[in-house]
Amino acid sequence: MSATVPAGAAFAAGAGQISGTVTDAASNTPISGVCVDAGYGGLLHATTDAAGHYEFDNLDDHSYTVEFSDCSGNDYLLQYYDNVSTAGAAARVPVVVPAAVVAAR
Repeated sequence: MSATVPAGAAFAAGAGQISGTVTDAASNTPISGVCVDAGYGGLLHATTDAAGHYEFDNLDDHSYTVEFSDCSGNDYLLQYYDNVSTAGAAARVPVVVPAAVVAAR
């Protein structure tokens, strides 16, 4: 399993976003039904759609740990962003809301 997460975050309606696509590492085909969790204190949950896409919206400024697990029974191994198997080794995904957006809140 492989995941693509933008290095930064996209911004909409005054909040940050993490989105990406989960693909099979060998075939590069999108994988649907993968559980994606993002968190830094609380935990957010999404499941990839038919195109392997997931999205978390309305996020606060923070660095998030993103975990990918097989919740569809396809025997994919647990993985964290950026292609590592432990939370401690995971690259955190930064979400930074631009100052102009923060001021407008």
